[in-house]
Amino acid sequence: MYPRILLSCNAALGLATAAQAEVVTATQASYPSGSNVSNAFPGVALRKLRQLSGTTYSPTVLAVIKGTCNYGGCTAMSSVSAMGGNSYLASEWHDCFNGVPWGCAGYEVFQATFVNPTDFVEFEFSWLIDPPTLYAYDAAGNEIASCAAGCTITRQILSSGEYVGTIRMSSTTANIKRVVTGSAAGSSRVIGLQYNRL
Repeated sequence: MYPRILLSCNAALGLATAAQAEVVTATQASYPSGSNVSNAFPGVALRKLRQLSGTTYSPTVLAVIKGTCNYGGCTAMSSVSAMGGNSYLASEWHDCFNGVPWGCAGYEVFQATFVNPTDFVEFEFSWLIDPPTLYAYDAAGNEIASCAAGCTITRQILSSGEYVGTIRMSSTTANIKRVVTGSAAGSSRVIGLQYNRL
């Protein structure tokens, strides 16, 4: 992995509990390009959610394929392999999900759903202009935290002009069931993630 750069989420979640069952680091290193990694890691299902038009929430659910890219910014990105290609317009996804019709006109985001709720999740990203944002939900579907605003961002820029970094959400209770992420406006890519499998 690249040097760890923390994008700390200043949400009302607190620190992770000391009792950790099994920390899983989900990387793509052992998978060839084109592999479906949607269910490759224990305790989590990975998906892409894409909607290109409409006024109501009705995304297409896609598999997460290693190394794929289907967004204009891809050509400027480095050779860092992505899980499922680029994710973009997460703020539009959030609007659409919450019933705001203009948000449904186009987004593609990355979703991680845990079999059992976890007390932390950390994504490693690369991006060009807009850093990633996260939205976390509990098992009942309530939004419990967001890094759409209020995140302290530290980043490192590569010679390609691409940024790399990590963003982590932690909770004093294991209540993170689902996380949706992508760049707020531009394009970002998930390189890997880490979570507590409880």
